[in-house]
Amino acid sequence: MFDNMHDDNANPMTPEQVRSPRWAIVLLVAVTIAGTWLRLWNLGRHSLWLDEAWLANTLLSDSLSDVVFLGPGSAAPNSTPFLLSLAIHALTRILGDSEFVLRLVPALFSAGSVVTIWLLARRLGATTFTALFAAILIAFNPVSIEYAKELKQYAGDTFWIPLFLVAVSRFVDKPTWPFAVVLAFGTLIAFGFAQTIALALPGACFYMAIHAVLRLRSTSAEENPRALLTRSVVVIGIWLAGISAIYLLILRHQSSERLVAFWDEFFPSSASPGVLAPYAIGHIVGFFKWFFGWLNETLPNVRNNTGESLIAWNKIVIGFAAIGALRLAITRPLQLLTLVLMPGIVALTLSTQRMFPFGAVRVNLFMLPFTILLVAFSADAVCGALGVLRNLKSSASPAKGPWQARAARGIPPMLLGALAIALALPRIEKERSDPKAREELRPLVARLLDDYRKDDAVVLIDKHTEHAFKYYTRNAPVDYKILKSAWSDTVLLKSFANAAKHHRRIWIPVTHFNRGRIEEILNLLAGRWPNLAVVDQRDAILAFFDNGPRPVRVPPSDFDIVFPNGEDRAALATDGDPTTHWMSSSPREPGWQILIELKTPTRLDSIVLNTPIWPDDWSHELYAQVQTEDNDIWSSSGLSVWEGPRTTIRFEEIDAPIRRIRLTNAQQDPKFHWSIHELEIWSQSDMKKDATKSVVAP
Repeated sequence: MFDNMHDDNANPMTPEQVRSPRWAIVLLVAVTIAGTWLRLWNLGRHSLWLDEAWLANTLLSDSLSDVVFLGPGSAAPNSTPFLLSLAIHALTRILGDSEFVLRLVPALFSAGSVVTIWLLARRLGATTFTALFAAILIAFNPVSIEYAKELKQYAGDTFWIPLFLVAVSRFVDKPTWPFAVVLAFGTLIAFGFAQTIALALPGACFYMAIHAVLRLRSTSAEENPRALLTRSVVVIGIWLAGISAIYLLILRHQSSERLVAFWDEFFPSSASPGVLAPYAIGHIVGFFKWFFGWLNETLPNVRNNTGESLIAWNKIVIGFAAIGALRLAITRPLQLLTLVLMPGIVALTLSTQRMFPFGAVRVNLFMLPFTILLVAFSADAVCGALGVLRNLKSSASPAKGPWQARAARGIPPMLLGALAIALALPRIEKERSDPKAREELRPLVARLLDDYRKDDAVVLIDKHTEHAFKYYTRNAPVDYKILKSAWSDTVLLKSFANAAKHHRRIWIPVTHFNRGRIEEILNLLAGRWPNLAVVDQRDAILAFFDNGPRPVRVPPSDFDIVFPNGEDRAALATDGDPTTHWMSSSPREPGWQILIELKTPTRLDSIVLNTPIWPDDWSHELYAQVQTEDNDIWSSSGLSVWEGPRTTIRFEEIDAPIRRIRLTNAQQDPKFHWSIHELEIWSQSDMKKDATKSVVAP
C-alpha cells in the first residue's frame, strides 16, 4: 500500500513530473467541485459587513477612478488590488449588484486554489497521494471557505501565489522565450489581483538566479546554457519596470499614513533578531492554530471535567509540518528555501518595518498554502518511511499476486476519498445550520423601507453604519443625517433633538458596535424618548421614534397581567425596578401566552417588553392580538411588533379603545427561558387622541 502511495514519482529530484493516474484526476475534479460548491453555498445569504459595505459602494460607482481609488474616507483610500476592483465592477454591470455577485470573484479564486496547490505540490516533487492530500486540505479548510465568502482580496492570495510559483518552476525547467513573456506579463496581471505576489518575488528571483548559475557551471552538453540567465534577466527587468509603473500610477495613491497607523498595533516596531524571532515564532504557531483549529472539534479527543480538550490537535499539526519541511529539505532543499519558506520570511520581516500595511489577517491568509503544503508533505515522508520498512520486512517473502497488487493500488484513492468525505461533512453541517454569526442588516433595512415616509429622517451615528445602510438603500430615496465621526452621549442626544425639529419621525440604525455599547445607546435614547421602538438583530439594531405628542404611561394598577407560569414572580415585571424580573419556570415553549386586561378600555400607543440583562431571554417570535372595547373577537391583523430584548408593540393605528391584549410566543427554545424585566403600557396622549387622521397620515 505504502509503495503505491510513495513511488509514483520515484526520483523526486528530477523536474519532470510523472503523469498522474486517471483516478487521481477524477478525485481532484470531484474535490474541486465540492470545494467550489461549499464556497458558493450561502454566498449571498449574509449581509455585507463594514469593509464589504464601503467597498461595495465604491465598486458600484460609475467612475472608474472611484472604483480604483475611493476608500471609506478621505484619509483612508481604497487599498484593494486595482484589477480585482475593476473585475468585480465589470461583473456587477453584467450580473447585477447583489451580495452573491459582489462576492463571486473572491469565491472562485478560492475554489481555484484547490487546483493551484495541487500543481505546486507536484512541481515540488510530491507524489499523487501528497498532492491530493494538499488539495483536500485547502478545499475543505474552514478558514479558506470563510474568507472565500467575503468581498475582500484575501481569497485571491491563496490562488495566485501557488500559480505564480508553479509558473516560475516551470520556466526554470524550460526557459523558452514565449514562456518568459507569459511569466513576465502574467505576473504583473496577477499582481493586479493579489499584491502579496510581491512577497514571493525575492524567493522566485533567487530560485531563477541560482539555477542560472548552475546551468553556466554545468558540464553537460546543453544546447544554450545561457538561455535561463538571459531570459531571467529580461523577466525580472519587466517585473521591476511593471511594478514600479503600477506603484507610481496606482499604489502610491492607495496608501496613507492613517492606513499604515491603523495596523500598527499588529506589528512590532523593529526587525532586530530579538524582536523578529519571537514575533515570527508566535505568528507561525498562530498560523497553525488558526488554519487547523477545527481539528480539535473534528478529531476524537479527551476532555477534562470542564469540557476542555486535552489533546491540542492544531499544535500537533506543527510537528507534522516540521516532518514535511524535513522531507523537502532532503529532496528539494532549494525549492523549500526559496519558494516555500522565503515568502513567509519576507512577509514577516517587511511587516515589522511597516512596509506591508495590510494587517495580520492579510499576512495569515497569504501563508495558508505554504502551511498546508508542509503538512501534506509530512504524509509523503511518513508513507515513504513506512514503505521502506514494509519492503525490508517483505524482502524474504514471496512476491505479491496480481490481485494483491490491484488491491494495494486501490487503497490510496479509498483513503483520500474517505478523508475528503470526513472533512467535508462538518463544513456541510456548518453551512446548513449557521454558516457565520454576523449581524443581519437586511431585516433592518426591509423594516425601514416598509414604513419609511417622505419626511422621515435617518440618523447615522458613524461611518460603519453609513456604508452598510447606503448600500442596502442605494435604490431608495432615503434622507440621511450623518453625525460627525467623534461624538459623545451629549452630542448624540443633541443631534437627535435637532433632527426632531425638522422631522417628526426619526430612524436610528446602530451597527458594528459591541453588545454592551448598543445597550448603552438604547438606554440613553429610551430615557429621552420613552416611546422608542427597536428592531434588534443582536449586533445591529434599528431604533425608531415618533416626535409627535408624547405617550402617557399607564400605571400598573390600571391593568392586570396573567403569565403562562412563574406566577410567584409576576409582580416583578411591573415594579419599576429594571434589576428584578419575571421569568418563566422552564425554557420557552410555543403557545405560551401573556394576557393583559385594562380595567378601563384605553387608546394605546404601545407596549414595551424590556429584557436588558439577558438578551437571549426574550421571545424571538412574538404575535400580538387585541380585543377592542366593543368587540370580543381577537384581532387577526398583523400588528407592528418590533423585536428584540426591548420589544415594542405599537398600536397607534388602532383608533378604538383596547380592552385586552394577548401576546403569544411561537418559538421553542430548549435552553433559554422567557424573561421580562419591565412591562410598560403607554397610552396615546390627549393631543393624539383628538388629532385628525391627516396628522398621522403618510
